[in-house]
Parts: sequence; C-alpha cells; structure tokens
Amino acid sequence: MSLTADKEYLSIFKKYLNESVDEVSPELIIYNAGSDILHGDSVGYLDVSFDGLRQGDVVAQMCKNKNIPLAVVLSGGYKQEYFFEVSNSIANMAKILTPIH
Repeated sequence: MSLTADKEYLSIFKKYLNESVDEVSPELIIYNAGSDILHGDSVGYLDVSFDGLRQGDVVAQMCKNKNIPLAVVLSGGYKQEYFFEVSNSIANMAKILTPIH
C-alpha cells in the first residue's frame, strides 16, 4: 500500500480547503486537530511527518486572512508520544491568530 506523505497530503489539503471555503463562505471553521494522519499511527494509514502535521497553520492563516472565526477540537491519534506535537501545532495556530499589540 502506498502511503500519502507530506507533500502530496498538504497539496491536496490546501486545494480542497481553499475550494471549500470559496464555495461555502463559512461563518465559522471547526478544525479537527487529530494526529491519526501521522506516520506510524495504527488507524490513519498515512505517512505525514510532525512537520506535515503543522498544516493547521495553513488553516489558521487562511482564517486570519479571511476574518473567519476558528474553533479547534482534538481527536484521533492513538500514540501517547503524539500529544506534544499536536500541542505544538495548536500553539502555532494560536500564535497566528493572536493579534500582537
């Protein structure tokens, strides 16, 4: 089985994210920040690295640019060692969305 790695995954993710937002014009985006996309996860069957996990930054930046509120929820990812990386990804999203005074 061929696994989808960072470059392909992020390309597809960005394409459909932008198309969906342009078509629907949402008033709110709910982002599911799971880690089951990561290499080695027993459920996700993808090959995304910890760097690739930061695709959430793409969502946060798009929401900021288009002034769309963003809610982030956790789910998926069944390895304890993924917790730190998911936490970092969410922290990066918060930095993007938090205005600097």
